[in-house]
Amino acid sequence: MLKDEAMRIGKEMGAIEAAELSPVLMLGSNSRLNGPEGQSFISKYVIAPNELRGVQFFHTDLEDAPGVDISGDLFDDDVLEALKQLNARTIVCANILEHVERPASLVDRCLSLLPTSGYIVITVPNRFPYHPAPIDTYFRPDGAALASLCNNSQIITVDEFDCGSFALQLSKRPQLVVRYALHIMLFLVSFRRAVSGLHRFLWLVRNYNITIVVAKKL
Repeated sequence: MLKDEAMRIGKEMGAIEAAELSPVLMLGSNSRLNGPEGQSFISKYVIAPNELRGVQFFHTDLEDAPGVDISGDLFDDDVLEALKQLNARTIVCANILEHVERPASLVDRCLSLLPTSGYIVITVPNRFPYHPAPIDTYFRPDGAALASLCNNSQIITVDEFDCGSFALQLSKRPQLVVRYALHIMLFLVSFRRAVSGLHRFLWLVRNYNITIVVAKKL
């Protein structure tokens, strides 16, 4: 997730009454990712402001890790059943759909976890470098295409917004040069990471763009 993306998600969630929003299930989320050594802006703009409003958060990820309430694959029916027991009213699916081979099916499964009038917040890159985790299908929908995945739902928000460039990221975190340069040099170990690193530098001055949809289940 990008900082501007976290700010936008936080803004959209802040416009919903806390009682309607809570509890929130964060997909692909753990303490390492959201903490000081990771993308701390997720906590700053998404989690912390809503917790102050009394919103409860649950976190799920593929692998067990600190801060993960339930781990496993959402395409596993047993995992889906366990997640249903959390009674989430909101699901945040940020930067997940480009990493699965069946994005429409994943959205359907997410919606199946929600009650009527529950919310789903989805973000997906619209213009962004290749970034395998562990795969990147290069699913890059515009707003209309992403909204079309939310069956039997009222679309509250659909938008595409700018999130700066790799050059802007480097100006704030110059150590990223070393990280992605290493990815390129280690192409014999991980070809996908090497391509990802090279792609970042090819996108040096091209702005990233994110698609966001907020939908309310009917």
